[in-house]
Amino acid sequence: MSIGSVFEGMIRYSFLGVTLALLPMLFLLLLLHARERIMDGLRTGVTRMAFQKLFEFSDRLDERYDENKIRGSAVWITPVVWIGITSAVALMFLMIIVTTISG
Repeated sequence: MSIGSVFEGMIRYSFLGVTLALLPMLFLLLLLHARERIMDGLRTGVTRMAFQKLFEFSDRLDERYDENKIRGSAVWITPVVWIGITSAVALMFLMIIVTTISG
């Protein structure tokens, strides 16, 4: 087992972790984007209240970023998603380099 294969394994598991962390964030972005359709479609009180709290929490987090006070923009999560995407791209480039060097 060479040092190249150790680095390759570390990069693969890091890439897997970044990918698994991005999936819930992208799902949350989809939920926040479709908030009006979700609230129109929910009829039960418990589920509707949980989504209402999520949307209110997102609006409170957006207050710092949004000057126009547009509800449902989810600006607060966008930098986190971009950090995850750039990390995934950097890990892919690192994987290419390690694979090329180790043969």
